[in-house]
This record gives sequence, C-alpha cells and structure tokens, in this order.
Amino acid sequence: MAQQHLQLDCIIKFGGSAITCKEQFEVANMEAIDTAVNQIQRMKGNCIIIHGAGSFGHFQAKKYNIASGFSDTDLKQQRIGFSQTRLSVTKLNQIIVKALVEKGVPAVAISPCGLWKTTDKLISSTFIQPINDLLQAGFIPVIHGDAVIDTSLGCTILSGDTIIKALAENFSPKRVIFLTDIDGIYDRPPHNHDASLLRYIHVTKDGKTADDIKTSQLAHDVTGGIEIKIASAADIVSKFNIPVHIVKIGSTAAWKILDVGELEDSDIATTVILVKPMTEA
Repeated sequence: MAQQHLQLDCIIKFGGSAITCKEQFEVANMEAIDTAVNQIQRMKGNCIIIHGAGSFGHFQAKKYNIASGFSDTDLKQQRIGFSQTRLSVTKLNQIIVKALVEKGVPAVAISPCGLWKTTDKLISSTFIQPINDLLQAGFIPVIHGDAVIDTSLGCTILSGDTIIKALAENFSPKRVIFLTDIDGIYDRPPHNHDASLLRYIHVTKDGKTADDIKTSQLAHDVTGGIEIKIASAADIVSKFNIPVHIVKIGSTAAWKILDVGELEDSDIATTVILVKPMTEA
C-alpha cells in the first residue's frame, strides 16, 4: 500500500545567486549560507530545502552543453562534462548540508540524478518516496538542481525551480519560499536605476502573469535565470493554489515568512498570487 505523504509546511529554495558568488568559479557565499541556515534553525514546522547551483555546475554545464543533451560528435567529452557538472553541484550540496548539520538541523542530501528523469527537458519520472520517508522520520531533505538522464536527449539540466513544481504537486505545502540575493522581483533588472519592486505578481488561472516584467540572465546560467523562476512560481500558484514568496536572505520579510508564515502589504518582498478573471457583465 502506498505511503501517505506528510503534511508539509513549506518548500524553501536557496537561490544560487544568493548562496554563491555566481560570477566566480565554485565560490560559496558562506555569509549568506550561514544566514539562511540560522533562519532554518529557528523556523517552526517541517520543510524541504532545494538549492540552486550558482557558480557550482553552471560553468561545466555551459562548457559541455549539457542542457541541450548529448551530441554524436563529442559524446565521450560530454559524458566527462556531465560527471564534472555533478561533482560540482554535489560539492555545493555538501557545503550546505554540513552548515545545517553543524547548527543542529537534521539535514540529509538527496540528488535527483538516477532517481528523476526527463523527456525533452520535461520531468517524466520522479522518485518521491525517499523524500517522504525522510520527512516522516523527522529529517529535512536537501535537494539540488542536477544533471540528469533525458530519455530523448540523452541528458539535460533539471533546475531546482522545476523540481519545486513537482514537489509542490506531490506534497501540497502551505507555502513556497524563494530566498534570494535581492528583495524580490522587479519590473526590470534591479541594477537599472528606474527598477521598481513588485510587491505582488498577479497570475491568472491559466498561469499567465498580468504584470510586465523585463528580465536579464548571466551568460553561463543554463537553468533559464529569472524567467524560469517566475514561470515556476506562476505554475505553482495557478495549478495548486499555493502562495509563493520571494524574499531576500536575512531580511525582515524572510524572518517573518519563515517564523510566522505570512507577510503584510508593507513588507519588502514579492508575493505571487492568483487573481480571478473578471466576469462579464
């Protein structure tokens, strides 16, 4: 008989740009990691943690074009690139899990590779049971974006943001929280002087955002950058009616959403919410 999934309080994403120095090869931002770990240590309830790769894995994946799949022209080298990408992302995963355990948080690492598969970059097979088993036993699973087998392309990159959607569907958490290096989502890249923080992003039932958002992406980011994050949040809200909050690591809003579970209109953050279409008169 299938085991029933535990009621989950939240899914938390550590953004790769926040927990690494994303433009420097394999450099972890230990100050941000320690701040995030302190927040997890003090929060109430259970959770699943997912983290991005940042400067771990992205450079290798970009060099060997892992996101696009295996190529007949240089398959041997791509297999090495796949392995190097995984070595890198699991290195960051170990850093994060170690920081959590040292603070008394019972964290256990889980890697998607070998357990999850994609077809044409879309998730076609998941292995949720080990995550549920860990939750039932009182542990906090820590999962990361990964290089995985793709049944059509040979391989690809499975981003943490895509994993979150599958976990939200299976565990129905009360909320999803993105811990980032900025206060939330802006209407244009935040380095622009005229950028404005969006306190709310309005999503229709069909998953479309009603707000005009211009984005940017680093050249080595193989996971799609902020566009994929917004799309993942919109899917979670529209399909599962689960609120999604984007907050800065260490901010007042981050402490509040992790401790209390709610934010107010005046908080500096972005909340993705579902809006009902206007009915015709």
